[in-house]
Order: sequence, then structure tokens, then C-alpha cells
Amino acid sequence: MNHLDLTILAIDGNAVRAAIIEDGLREAGHRHVTVALEVQGIARTIETLAPDVIIIDIENPNRDMMEHLFQLTRTVSRPIAMFVDRSDSVACPHWVIRV
Repeated sequence: MNHLDLTILAIDGNAVRAAIIEDGLREAGHRHVTVALEVQGIARTIETLAPDVIIIDIENPNRDMMEHLFQLTRTVSRPIAMFVDRSDSVACPHWVIRV
């Protein structure tokens, strides 16, 4: 499989930032990019889409959101890249990648 054939799911509650991510991925040659603007119901989206890679921005994660995402990563056997706000470096690492 060519890396440009990957199905990519980008999850970001900020529509402007999500559009920038989508545009960047498409400019890089990725043809199968889907954007979700909320995590509500994301498990069903992931099940339906079956993405090869998931990119998620969790901005300022709280404990409940992190627990929800960790549960999600247990059920999804795909790489997930999570990006968080750098203003709270003590609460969470700047990036986490699960393979």
C-alpha cells in the first residue's frame, strides 16, 4: 500500500484548524481524508470508516476526556496521534503516539 492511499481520520473540534489540517494532508497528496468536528459518536465513525491513521486534537484535555480516549485506543488497533495544548505541559505530554 502506498502511504498516499492511507485512510486518515482527523478529529478536531475547531473547524478552522480542522480545515487547515485537511488542506495540508490533501496538498501532501492524501486522497482519503475525513474530518470529524466532535468526539461524540466517534466510535461509530471509526468503525464505519476503518481509518488507517487517526489524528486527534484534544486541546485542553480533562480527566474524563483522557479516559474516554484511552478506552477508544484499547478498541482501535490503528496508529493514533494526539496533540494537546502546550500551555499545560504538566497535565499531559505534548504528543502521544500509539501504534
